[in-house]
Amino acid sequence: MRASPAGAEPTLRVPALPLMVGGEEVLVYEYATPEDRQAVSASISLDAATIDGTAVEWPVTPTVWVSGRLIVVYPGQDGGTILLLDGLLGDPILVQSPVVDEPYPPAVAAAIEALSQRLGSDPTSIQVTGFEPVEWPDACLGLPEEGEQCAQAVTPGWRIRLTAGDRAYEAHTDLLGLRVRLK
Repeated sequence: MRASPAGAEPTLRVPALPLMVGGEEVLVYEYATPEDRQAVSASISLDAATIDGTAVEWPVTPTVWVSGRLIVVYPGQDGGTILLLDGLLGDPILVQSPVVDEPYPPAVAAAIEALSQRLGSDPTSIQVTGFEPVEWPDACLGLPEEGEQCAQAVTPGWRIRLTAGDRAYEAHTDLLGLRVRLK
């Protein structure tokens, strides 16, 4: 699974180290300093279609993480691989558009489950009235608890509107629904 501008692997200024993660190829780029990595990661367009202004063709739009001196690129769609890399590296800086094979993205199912647990009710009694992608202003998904300190980092996720009985609820999640906050 290699990306290719005009048939060649994209350049991120250092060679890629391909690693297999759960049977999926992941490309790891290591830089001399975090500042070197930052200069390169800043050159990647938001849709990963260009790097340093050069068009790049990926098999699918990749998910990209940065951590210290590393850029990690996963040009695949396996949810388990994405969850594992999220757990190791935190939220990605670039995320492929969700492929919705089910009626809802996984974050919606996580919000339904969280509300169901809070109410002690059957998840099938909860209705989804809407959902939309958002960028939360902090790591608390825009809903800090009293006295909680939240990292001030833009966090991509979902705003999900739910109803249970005659009451409306709003859930704030990260992209995959690993973190859910109810309003």
